[in-house]
Amino acid sequence: MPKPDDSVLTSEQLHDVREEARRALQAADGFGCFPTPVDRVMEKAKVVVGPSDALDERLLARLRRKADGFLKRALEKVLGVLDAVARLVYIDRTVLVVKQTFLKLHETAHAFMPWQRDLYRVVEDCEKTISPEMSEQFDREANVFASEVLFQLETFTEEAAGYDFGILVPVKLHSKYGASIYSAVRRYVYTSLRPGGPGRFPAQGSHRSSLKEPVASRACRRFFGRGIFCTPDFSVLLASNRAST
Repeated sequence: MPKPDDSVLTSEQLHDVREEARRALQAADGFGCFPTPVDRVMEKAKVVVGPSDALDERLLARLRRKADGFLKRALEKVLGVLDAVARLVYIDRTVLVVKQTFLKLHETAHAFMPWQRDLYRVVEDCEKTISPEMSEQFDREANVFASEVLFQLETFTEEAAGYDFGILVPVKLHSKYGASIYSAVRRYVYTSLRPGGPGRFPAQGSHRSSLKEPVASRACRRFFGRGIFCTPDFSVLLASNRAST
């Protein structure tokens, strides 16, 4: 089963997160600076990356003591952590550098967006915990913040629209913004003004690929709805629950 989209927000939440991303980019003079100056964004957010050896079992043990059971399994493979009081971001340095870039922005989001920052500070200083639902929402917001900052809001989308539509467009542009190819492709699809498929995949013998994560453009979701599935032979990708027009 493909995992659910981890960046879906309501229109109100998306508006608020985009405004915070805009504020962060403006404070860092980040618009039009390539690759996106993540270090300046973090500096303006007043957070710094902690020591490379700090994301260890001692830190995770402290977090597990404060976390409810629903977080325990997630923390087994934690890639980034924010110390809200010390304003330190801890990153797993063993992952690819471009992945570290996104993780830095994700954790910075928790420290920068005021409604998250204030709550995390309270939780850090007491025995209270954040509910699973709120934690998941905060993570979705942080993912969106990271993407909006990294791709400078509309900047990437407008630049990509100047090319003929195709998968090589985000591949060509990813390094300019300091993003991974995966993040660039996802952003390209998600923000495209073109409503997608049904689309037919050419036959490739006996090869079959699993669908890791369905991502559709906003235009596609408005037209087709959210449900996406493959035909039994994997030859056609369809969108179900077509929206009424």
